[in-house]
Amino acid sequence: MLFRSRAALDQALAMDPSAAPRSPLGEAALKPIELPAGNSPETKLAELERQLDRGESGRALGAQELIPLLGSPEAGTAARAARLLRRVDPAVAAPLLWERLTKLTSREQVQLTEDEILRLPIKLAANGAPSAPTGSLAAKAAFIRISTVRPSVALTKEALLPLLKSTAANELNEAAWEAVPRVFGASDRAALEAAAKDLFDAAAKA
Repeated sequence: MLFRSRAALDQALAMDPSAAPRSPLGEAALKPIELPAGNSPETKLAELERQLDRGESGRALGAQELIPLLGSPEAGTAARAARLLRRVDPAVAAPLLWERLTKLTSREQVQLTEDEILRLPIKLAANGAPSAPTGSLAAKAAFIRISTVRPSVALTKEALLPLLKSTAANELNEAAWEAVPRVFGASDRAALEAAAKDLFDAAAKA
């Protein structure tokens, strides 16, 4: 009975946010266990992420060491390096993230890179951005979506109009038409009607 009472008391104290965490094996306060350092890129990336999450000043990898990892053949390693580079030095990361976006063909990797660009400080979002949607279909669609929420990423009429003439139903065509009200004005009605005509003609033949 006494043992059960003590156990119940220990459990209540463990749940008390005002009490320091205690080990169930003794009275000593819990201490974080430092994992042994490794030499592989993946291990160093994991250690860097832990350091950043804890707010530690030490760095397992610096910006210049992360840059080569962006070209890793392992998609997960490259994506993680891109994410951590953005956290370590967003000014260095911005143009490299845009360069990475234009080269990617995997929709999943494009989405991850798009997310990292959107997490950059707003004042850095356009650093290194191409002058028009470039790369794969998914990359072009990502550029248009980014330009919608980051006005500093310029999307011109000349760059957008050819994308409106596509008769394929895909994310690029959808993103392009969603951007029309922001890019075009009333004076562009004739050009937009001409672009839409191709879509209507394709739908009629379907």
